[in-house]
Amino acid sequence: MIELKQMSDLTGFIRTHRLSGEDLREIQLQGKDLREVVNNYNVLVSEKKQVKLIKPATEEEGLISIDNLLDDLAYGYEAIENKPVKFTPMSGAASRMFGFLESYYQNASDDDNEKVNTFIKGLDERQPGPHFSFVRELKDVLKRDNLNLSKLVDEKKYKTIISYVLNENGLNYRNKPKALIPFHVQNGRAILALEAQMEEALRYGNGNLFITILHEHQDQFIQAIEKIKKENNELSQVYIHISEQYNSTNTIAIDPATKEIVRNNDGKISFFPAGHGALIKNLPNSGPSILRNVDNVTSDEIRKQVIDKYHKAFSVYLSQIKTKVSTILTRLDADSISETDLRDQMFALQKQGFQLIIDNDSFSNAPFDEMKRIARIALNRPIKIVGVVKNQGEPGGGPFIIEYGDYRIISIVEKDEIPLEQKSLMEKGKYFNPVDILADPVDYKGNFFDLTEFINKSRYFIVSRRFLGKEVKRMEHPGLWNGTMDGWNSIYVVMPNETFAPVKEVNDLLRLEHQ
Repeated sequence: MIELKQMSDLTGFIRTHRLSGEDLREIQLQGKDLREVVNNYNVLVSEKKQVKLIKPATEEEGLISIDNLLDDLAYGYEAIENKPVKFTPMSGAASRMFGFLESYYQNASDDDNEKVNTFIKGLDERQPGPHFSFVRELKDVLKRDNLNLSKLVDEKKYKTIISYVLNENGLNYRNKPKALIPFHVQNGRAILALEAQMEEALRYGNGNLFITILHEHQDQFIQAIEKIKKENNELSQVYIHISEQYNSTNTIAIDPATKEIVRNNDGKISFFPAGHGALIKNLPNSGPSILRNVDNVTSDEIRKQVIDKYHKAFSVYLSQIKTKVSTILTRLDADSISETDLRDQMFALQKQGFQLIIDNDSFSNAPFDEMKRIARIALNRPIKIVGVVKNQGEPGGGPFIIEYGDYRIISIVEKDEIPLEQKSLMEKGKYFNPVDILADPVDYKGNFFDLTEFINKSRYFIVSRRFLGKEVKRMEHPGLWNGTMDGWNSIYVVMPNETFAPVKEVNDLLRLEHQ
């Protein structure tokens, strides 16, 4: 039931923003409620609440070493009944990978020459490696038009080469998803990032790969999957679950000057994708999922080690922790646990690196009935194991101890979320978030949590983007591995840096870990 005041507020919003019956129907078609639009609007015109850092997370406070998980843990993997599936967002375009080539192609900027020279060298197989895995494909499209790559390199016709890399008359990488760019060469074949992700899914033991894509890329993905399975028979066993970001997660934008809701050229309210936090609704509900970025796929040998050694240890550790959590909750249900036993088991979990959202002093000093209530709330949450690596200057967030209501938690925080006066504190952080997460959204009774209940809604992002030639202000949901998972119980694990090999620019593919 909508209360009278809410109805009055909604009516006032409709009048103030001159919303028509067609506007209200469009909101419904998006799968949204008018109250959500009102909330989006209020966020956009309000002052953003920033994250308050307390201190960086360290191995002395909050983080544990992967070595703590490796002692015989990986060897228990086969006994785990519910092995993890793989969840990889793949809606990202490859255009940013080729940004410096685009800039050079449009304006031959001297600032980009060093990168362009490195790129051209990576195409020239007459020179010692490393080389790009798509050289053969590039040669083929050039040959079709009676062009020769080596000759173009010698004549320094770099714009022509780049044109065939970026444009539709060539490889068309400007318009492809990053997942469909060749990253490596295996057994004489160029391997797409997608194929590497499929290989990883198979290695976990169940061959289930969940991916999220843009609707306009669906045909490209289906064709690529069919081709991969035809050329690599082993991957015919991989089952790929394709989903798209739900329209209901899209948000409105406003004109920052007039505060009016942004509309398209047809006069309809414009709705925009609202960041990767929206993908929490796409997270598989079948059990634990390994979440990594599509571009973090190293060469074959390193990937085997990441899975067989580290991710399998993650899974065994999660299984052990979850068994202990389930035992405590089941005994609470049956009222068969003593005060001393409950206190001891709660503290024992935390000594293993399990980060509970709890005030230990309040818990310890509470009457037994209240202690049981606190324990139930603290334990009955989704669980995530988060891998972090030493910070070597990569852009992105890291693990910090922050305020979360009345509690202190560890969370991945981005620089855009903090006030300027805390910038120096953020710079003291020694660890970085590579997005290497084992997420378990299932409770101790086997039911899927309503994950929206565990989102720290105050950690949304406000971004400025251009739309129809104008600057507009948009809201994005809290990041998937940031505020969206703040309400989860966590284990933060320091991983070796060689497990992290992102491809932010195409030249990153020339790094040793991709050869």
